[in-house]
Amino acid sequence: EKHFKYGEESHEAEIFVGFKGLRTAYMKMYQGLKKGEEGMFLYVTKKDFAKEVDDFYLTLAPYYKKIGIKFKGIGTKEWAKSDYTKQTKSFIESRWVNFPLPGNVDIYKDYLLQITWSKLKPIAVLIKNKEVAENYTNYFNEIWKIAKK
Repeated sequence: EKHFKYGEESHEAEIFVGFKGLRTAYMKMYQGLKKGEEGMFLYVTKKDFAKEVDDFYLTLAPYYKKIGIKFKGIGTKEWAKSDYTKQTKSFIESRWVNFPLPGNVDIYKDYLLQITWSKLKPIAVLIKNKEVAENYTNYFNEIWKIAKK
């Protein structure tokens, strides 16, 4: 974990490995979440381990539903057919694109979580930086405008 302070802002970056690590990254990112708040994400489906990834996220779904938070998600067309998408319609508004996305990215407040899925283990980098999160939020919002429902 690296911490540094620049001016008045605090910046952090951490690397998480494996499913337990990824769960920890999500819990850290969403600590303090309140009902009615919204997260955003970009999702790229990899056929080799799509079911394993969907299963992981389905374990987090009850936590999100219990708190009452909502998400906006943008994914590739392949993701539209997944079990996860079908089972989470109540709290995830999804849209689809026909072009490549930069990867699996979650954005919430000042946090950005970049995930790389591999056959071995997922690897995630959690960044706490207001400017980085704002840049990705702006990017997300522009894609949201052109993505299909």
